[in-house]
Amino acid sequence: MAQTQNKYPARATIASKLLIVFISFILIPMVFIGYVEYMYANGAIVDDQVSKLNAIANLKVEKIVTYFKQIDANMVLAQDFLIIKKNMPMLIAYAHDKSNPRYIAAKQELDSQLKPLQKINRYDNFMLLTTKGEFIYSSNPEHDLAYKSGLVKKMAEDVLTKPKTGIYRSSIFQYGKTARDSEIMAGSIVYDEYGNQIGILIAEVGMAHVYEAIQDTNGLGKTGETFIVEKRGNEAILLSPLRFDKNAAFTRTIDFGDMGDIASQDVASGQYGVIAKDYRDKQTLTVWRYIPFMNWSLVVKIDADEVFAKVYVFEELFWFLIAITLLIGIAVAFIIAKCIAGPICKLQRGAEIIGGGNLDFRVGIETRDEIGQLACSFDDMVANLKKKDEDLIIAKQKAEASSQSKSEFLAMMSHELRTPLNAIIGFSEILVDEGVGKLNEKQKEYVKDVLDSGQHLLLLINDVLDIKKVEAGKMELQLVETNIKSIVDSGILMIKEKADNHHIDIAENVDENIGCVTIDEVRMRQIMYNLLSNAVKFTPDGGKIGVEAKKIDNHEVLIAVWDTGVGIEEKDKSKIFVPFKQIDGELSRKYAGTGLGLTLVKKMVELQGGRIWFESAGKNQGSKFYFTLPTKQEVCHI
Repeated sequence: MAQTQNKYPARATIASKLLIVFISFILIPMVFIGYVEYMYANGAIVDDQVSKLNAIANLKVEKIVTYFKQIDANMVLAQDFLIIKKNMPMLIAYAHDKSNPRYIAAKQELDSQLKPLQKINRYDNFMLLTTKGEFIYSSNPEHDLAYKSGLVKKMAEDVLTKPKTGIYRSSIFQYGKTARDSEIMAGSIVYDEYGNQIGILIAEVGMAHVYEAIQDTNGLGKTGETFIVEKRGNEAILLSPLRFDKNAAFTRTIDFGDMGDIASQDVASGQYGVIAKDYRDKQTLTVWRYIPFMNWSLVVKIDADEVFAKVYVFEELFWFLIAITLLIGIAVAFIIAKCIAGPICKLQRGAEIIGGGNLDFRVGIETRDEIGQLACSFDDMVANLKKKDEDLIIAKQKAEASSQSKSEFLAMMSHELRTPLNAIIGFSEILVDEGVGKLNEKQKEYVKDVLDSGQHLLLLINDVLDIKKVEAGKMELQLVETNIKSIVDSGILMIKEKADNHHIDIAENVDENIGCVTIDEVRMRQIMYNLLSNAVKFTPDGGKIGVEAKKIDNHEVLIAVWDTGVGIEEKDKSKIFVPFKQIDGELSRKYAGTGLGLTLVKKMVELQGGRIWFESAGKNQGSKFYFTLPTKQEVCHI
């Protein structure tokens, strides 16, 4: 035999295939896993840092709120001092004669309480003003009033005109050259012993203590910082120094028309979140808290470069390893290809020769690796191929014989069992009808039992034969155009007498436009009778059964048979279409049956291209069986 030419040379493609396999199953998963690990590490670092920033923000907000609530509490305390209520009218009366002994005595009494309160809380000053905004008392005369006369008067007006509940606080203002020379005023109305307004109490509180808490960088690394902003009109103003801009307080503002610093705008609007850039145009990790109590927003942030420093190192190492792995993989792929390409090509040539009909050819590769084992197995396969062919021929002959035996069994059963049974049933009917003479009651009862048993046995044989025909592929369908409503009416008519005997109502709901479908009319009547007779059998006296039928998209008809009977429990639903299975031992004893009816119904529906299913809410909740049939199907033999 001439040597077969190798049409598919392997040496040019094995290396590329191995490389593809390597990239697909090693490199790509490695890159994917590395990327997932990178993103997970990135996310974990972000989550951890955001958690830290949130903790810092919460702690600082709590300190700020606690500090200013303590100021409010001290103002309420001082507002109710009896010594103020008694002595303030005296100060007002002698405001233009401060050398008067009464004025001096009143001031000394006020100093005895307000100065200790000022020093204990480290406030800058306590002031008393008339309702007209005239200054009459200062607990710290050294705290110059010249720079703030206008502020004090405006404060007095606000205290008197704003809602009278609680304490009124001013915005932060700067009175010196640095941000630490700033303070806030808290004011409240003072009433005399009779509830009449007599003046205004104002506390001046320096922001130095608040800035100490705000500018604390513990936990914020080398680039983190905290600051507060306040929305004023269409811009936000920074109220505290920045770590990288000591003079930012009261000088750096952000116009809302300028979109260069979205973070501060969001903060000033009281929003929450994580943003990308700060006032230096650097990417940062930032959180913020809006403080409604002061109408401030606290910002806590740290540079992204500091947060992700370790991730950047990991990323560089990861790509380096990917490059090394790729180079090694390419080299290994070519080496392996060179080692296995020769034997594989030889094996390929042998396969072509054997495929040409030469079953005596042997590949003859004697290497001790997997390819050698494959070649040996290939040779063994060729040696056993003729034997396998003979085994297949024998198996085919046995299968044909088995099929012939099954057909002969069906024919024998049809003739040998049904013929004598029909005779038994016929003679029993004659005896029951007393066609050959009268019978006493006991005889009638026995003959009726024989008739019922014969009919039950014939039904069982018919069902078994029908099922075996389906399984053997011997059932022939006679497909004709049939009116569905006539089939439904015929089925109801067959079980109506039994239903009436048990006072069971029958409901029928068939769409007027359902028309005709192509079905086997005999099998369809058998399906309807089995379903309706089951519905009557398992429905107690006085219950209801019904049939519904409608078209679905002009391609199928849907038919449903329902009842209000014993229902189906969850544990029994898997048994419904199993041959010779009946649910619940008590029910099977009460309601006689072969256990083949629903099995046969399912097979007949499926033979006609349909499907069947059921619904039941449980025991004594009734059941509903649905099945569909195509409106058109080709005539076929099953």
